[in-house]
Amino acid sequence: MIMAPELETPQQIMQTTQTDDTSLGDHTGQVEENRLTGRLIEYAVCRSVPAIGMEVSCLALLDILRGNAAAPCVVIARDGGDIAGIIMREGFNRHLAGRFAAALYYEKPAAMFADPDTLIVDAGDPAVEVLNRAMLRPDEKFYDCVVVMDEGRLLGVLTLRDLMELSRRLQKEADDRSGVAVEKSCSGVVRIGDNALQMAQEAAESVDLMQEMSGLAEAGRRRLNEVLSSYRLIVEQMQLHFEQTGVLEQHIDSISGMASSIRSLADQSGLLALNASIEAAHAGEHGKGFQIVAGEVRKLAQQTRQFSEDISSLLGEIGLLIGETVAHTQSSLRQIEYGAGHIDAGSEAFSKLMLKMETVSQRSQGLSRMAEGAAVAAVLVSNELGTMRSRSSAEEMANH
Repeated sequence: MIMAPELETPQQIMQTTQTDDTSLGDHTGQVEENRLTGRLIEYAVCRSVPAIGMEVSCLALLDILRGNAAAPCVVIARDGGDIAGIIMREGFNRHLAGRFAAALYYEKPAAMFADPDTLIVDAGDPAVEVLNRAMLRPDEKFYDCVVVMDEGRLLGVLTLRDLMELSRRLQKEADDRSGVAVEKSCSGVVRIGDNALQMAQEAAESVDLMQEMSGLAEAGRRRLNEVLSSYRLIVEQMQLHFEQTGVLEQHIDSISGMASSIRSLADQSGLLALNASIEAAHAGEHGKGFQIVAGEVRKLAQQTRQFSEDISSLLGEIGLLIGETVAHTQSSLRQIEYGAGHIDAGSEAFSKLMLKMETVSQRSQGLSRMAEGAAVAAVLVSNELGTMRSRSSAEEMANH
C-alpha cells in the first residue's frame, strides 16, 4: 500500500518531470521521434487489480480489498465492459472509517465512490503522452491510479510509483541515445573544425594567388600601355609622313608645271631656229653660218623637249607612287587606330580585372577569417560536448 505522506508533492513531481521532458526534447529529431512513438506497453508493467460491477456493495468491496492486500484500487466496470471509474483503497477506507459508516454505506453500492473522471489510457498509446497526461492531473487526483486498456480489455493500472519508474526508463533511454548523439555530434564537429581549418588555409592560398594574379595583370596592363604609347607615336609619325607626302605632291605638281613651261620654251626655240634657218637660206652664201647655228639650236630645242617629256613622265610615275603611298598610309593609319582601340580596351579590361581580383581577394580574406572563427567555435563546441559526455558518464556511474 502506498501512503501519501511518504510521496513528493504534486508540484515537485510536476516540476521534475517537466524538466526531464525538456531535456529529452533537446536531442536529435530521431530520438524525439522514437520517444513519441514508443508504446506504453513497451515501457511499463501494469498491476493487476480487482474489477467489480456496479451492484457490488461497500461491505463486499471491503472483503475484496482484504483479500487483495497489494491492490492499490479496484476498477468499477459497467455491464457492457466500459470502465465507470476506480476506487482508491485509501480514499475508500477514509469513507468507511467514521462511527456511522457501517450503517450509512455497507449495504449501498460501492460504485457511489467511483471517480468518473479516472484517467484511462490504451496500452498502445505513446508512453510520453500517457506520462504527460498523468502529470497534468489536478492535485486531488494526482496520486490516483491510471487505468490501462488493451483493445477494450482491462490490462491493469499504473500507480504513481509505476509512472515515476516509466519516467526514469524514458529518461535513461534518452540519456543513452543522447550519449550516442553527443558522440556522433562531437565527431561531426571535429570534422567541421578540420574542414573549416582547411577552408581557411585554402582561402589564404586563394588570397596569395589573387595577389599574384593581380601583379601579373598589372604587368600586362603596363605592357599594353607601353604598346599603346608606341602605336600612338607611330600614328603621329605616319600622320607627319602623310602631311609630308601631301607637300611632296604639291612640289611634283609644281615641277610638272615647270616641265610644261620648259617644253613650251623648247617648242618656241625650235620654231625660232627653223625661222632662222629659212632666213639664212634666203641670205645665200652669207647666211650659211647662221644656218649652222640655227640647226644646232633646233637640235638643242628638240633635246630639251625630250628631256622635258622624260621629266614629265617620271614625275607622273612618282605621282602615282606617291598616291599609292598615301592610300597605303591612310589604310595603315586606320588599322593602327583600330588596333590601338583594342589595346586601349584590353588595358581597360585589365584594370577592371584587377578591381575584380581585389574584391575577390578581400572576400577570400573575409572567408578565411570566418573559417578560422568557425574552426575555433567548432573546437569550443567539441570541448563542450566532451564535457557533457563526461558529465553524463559520471552521473551514470553515480546512479549505478
